[in-house]
Amino acid sequence: MLESNRRGGYSISEVAHILRFHPDAVQYWLRTGELSGQHDDLSDEWRIAPDDLVAFLRQNGETLPSELVGSR
Repeated sequence: MLESNRRGGYSISEVAHILRFHPDAVQYWLRTGELSGQHDDLSDEWRIAPDDLVAFLRQNGETLPSELVGSR
């Protein structure tokens, strides 16, 4: 399991790794609101809660990756 959960969610690069997509795709989904996340203006980083990632996958009819099984 990835360590990001204790820091408030997954980073863009962690989500990209889990979903096997390019980080630019994840950033696009965040910018367009397709994927929910929290943007930290000070660090200019996004954090994606596991529940938000699971909801995004379910909305798009995707199978949950093994890294997320048990998250919900």
